[in-house]
Amino acid sequence: MPTTVVFVDMFGDVDVVTEPLSLDEFFALPYELIELVEGQPIVMNAASGPHQFAVAELLVMLLANRPDGYHVVTSPIDWVVWGDPRATVRQPDLVVVRREQLRGPRLTEPPLLAVEVVSNSSVERDLVAKRNDYARAGCPHYWLVLPGHPEVVRLHLDGESYVEVGRIKGDAPVTVDEPYQITIDPRRLVV
Repeated sequence: MPTTVVFVDMFGDVDVVTEPLSLDEFFALPYELIELVEGQPIVMNAASGPHQFAVAELLVMLLANRPDGYHVVTSPIDWVVWGDPRATVRQPDLVVVRREQLRGPRLTEPPLLAVEVVSNSSVERDLVAKRNDYARAGCPHYWLVLPGHPEVVRLHLDGESYVEVGRIKGDAPVTVDEPYQITIDPRRLVV
């Protein structure tokens, strides 16, 4: 059964979506804080202050030793996880991608690393739905940041699903070697 989604822009114009959208229809919508899941647009709330703080701090840490030819990008950036029919477009909080992937209007290949900062409104989406989508798409590394703890859960693609390869938490910085050498200080992820 199709979901009905109603969008109202600042001029009062209304868009009603009841059938699955194609990629072209989705990208023609004048909205940024939405994802597309199996053809259905999903409206997302703007990120909270603590969420944005964690994203900014993690951005600095990921930029420190990134390999030549790679860049770190924050949301909103559309990643076409898979195309029509029943297209899915996600907006990870952070991605590490090859520079040439940034030349187009959106990502069409998996990033090296996708990161989601988990908030109260995104627990199921980040821990289950996006985890499954990113694995199915072939993203080799997926990290979940739990800013309230603070903790970074590191997942690595093993076949068609992710396996946990470690957690970064505590009162001291930790250096990991995958997907490249990165030093994470969990204390810096909390306002």
